[in-house]
Amino acid sequence: MGRKDNLESIGDVLKNVVRKYSLEKGLEDARVKELWAEFLGEEIRVHTQWMRIKDDVLYARMAHSTVRHEVFNRRAALKEFINASLGQERIREIRLV
Repeated sequence: MGRKDNLESIGDVLKNVVRKYSLEKGLEDARVKELWAEFLGEEIRVHTQWMRIKDDVLYARMAHSTVRHEVFNRRAALKEFINASLGQERIREIRLV
């Protein structure tokens, strides 16, 4: 048995670590924040004060009412974009607080 028989790819090792330490949700949450900025743009991202996901509901607070209004009007499309990008129904609802 050669040394190559025992080698795993780095990707496989990382997947095993993520699974072993139950990091999937945290990584998905970070990806949702990236997708938020990708969909809405940098201008809205900088006016997002905070964001969290609880029970598949994405909560976000905006710094300005005009930005909040724009996000409010685009939240259905944003939810579809995030879920399609993740390949699963991760976000059930978006609430602006």
